[in-house]
Amino acid sequence: MARRLPATLVDVATRAGCSIATVSRLVTGAAQVAPAARDAIERAIRELGYVGRRQRAAASDARLVEVVLYRRSDLEHIALAGADLRVGERVGGDESSVLGERWHLSNDFHRLMLDGIVAELSTHGRKAVLDVADRFDAVSSQGGDALLVVGEDGAAVDAFAHGCGRPLVLVDIVSNAPAQEQVTSDNAVGIGMALEHLARLGHREVGHVGAGDSFAGRERAQAFAW
Repeated sequence: MARRLPATLVDVATRAGCSIATVSRLVTGAAQVAPAARDAIERAIRELGYVGRRQRAAASDARLVEVVLYRRSDLEHIALAGADLRVGERVGGDESSVLGERWHLSNDFHRLMLDGIVAELSTHGRKAVLDVADRFDAVSSQGGDALLVVGEDGAAVDAFAHGCGRPLVLVDIVSNAPAQEQVTSDNAVGIGMALEHLARLGHREVGHVGAGDSFAGRERAQAFAW
């Protein structure tokens, strides 16, 4: 008789009709979740018998990967009002709410990336715990045998990567730390695809607004100028 595999975050997200990141935020307590989504996720957890990281035996941590979204900069609140896109002033956000509904559009790039990472880990039998941090002093004390860091580059990331005692993958972050895996977006190709799309729509005068204090931001600006 076939053995039933344990339910995963992907299973819960599918049953609840939510994103994987939303499920992870609820089960790890990283941020508040809207009441309707909370009810749907908790119902899916009960129906599927999902058991989270904190309830598993310590031995199971050998299959656990910690996924950290590192943000130190402020966010603009972005909202759609009909056909209008409204961008607010840059404000500091509590790291526990960065992936919350208020910042849905402001942080959509990282939200989609995290969903993909968690889903891919699940296909390889790995469990993921999602954390949001604006500093690294507490990250190294977390459980799990591997670590993925997504977000912003800079001196703090370099220092952490140099001293990290676990296998570490930096996602869309460029660091000078040796012997660490780094996976980055092809920003030049992305800018080219965006311009081609706008040109097909008939646009001939296109501007570029972006952050120049990150590797990705500088690379996108250079690709746009070229």
